[in-house]
Amino acid sequence: MRSALCVPLSGLVLLVSLALSTPARAQSVDLVIGVTGGTGLSLGTGDGDTVTLRSPIFLAVEVGVILDDDETLEWTPSMIFELEGRVSAGVDPTVKKLFYVGPFGIYGAVGVPFFFAPLTLLGAKTAIGGLFRLGRFSVTLEVRINAFFAGSDLPDDGALVKVDAGLGLRFLL
Repeated sequence: MRSALCVPLSGLVLLVSLALSTPARAQSVDLVIGVTGGTGLSLGTGDGDTVTLRSPIFLAVEVGVILDDDETLEWTPSMIFELEGRVSAGVDPTVKKLFYVGPFGIYGAVGVPFFFAPLTLLGAKTAIGGLFRLGRFSVTLEVRINAFFAGSDLPDDGALVKVDAGLGLRFLL
């Protein structure tokens, strides 16, 4: 399980270094609004047991900020809602690096998801996605790995790794 945590934790280091290198002032800012929904697979450990189950259905609502000095770098705070017998809510500040070839794009992302209701979970996220632009709209497909290592919803000495896939829409304001 420790090796599964290495990729998201290295993404967390990248997120912090990118945040520290952000220019203090930008001349203009573009906003992107996105909605992504999906599900996946959860792998949990704790008390010597390993558990595998389907991840909850999730809905992520994000507002991305694109600074004028680098249009391929996006700062994306988002709200996450999960449904699996109960509704869970959290925040997921994320940094995305986008690469475009015509209307097609790919991106990598790192983030720090934190669920706060009705449970607490803190983790690290890494994701890869693709998008197809149609003017100001984009259709996205994303695969994300979340590794949760702290919180009230984890067993003692436990961890939770979620591999999720989602389909979404984005709109450039």
